[in-house]
Amino acid sequence: MLRGVARQLKIPEFIINRPKRSFGIRNEFWSEKGGVFEPLVPLASKAFEEKQIRDMQSSESNKAMTFWNMLNYAIWKRLCINNEPLELLQDELQECISRTTRSERN
Repeated sequence: MLRGVARQLKIPEFIINRPKRSFGIRNEFWSEKGGVFEPLVPLASKAFEEKQIRDMQSSESNKAMTFWNMLNYAIWKRLCINNEPLELLQDELQECISRTTRSERN
């Protein structure tokens, strides 16, 4: 159904039928607690309950991809639906990165 809508919208066929790709990085490096996307969890927790997000932080493939989709959706929702300024999210992200860095040093 989505491909049909994309065709009606005249989205090029090479985009509609592109193969799915992975990050090329094993799930445990990005999808588990403490991984590289950890600083995005507080940003996403404004669209999902933090426990829901944390429940998906796993190297198990299905949960990892759900975690990835939750992060993307939450940021998209905050920017495109809630009309929050990009600068606000950037400031929040910088604070989360700083907090993570400080806690790793201690």
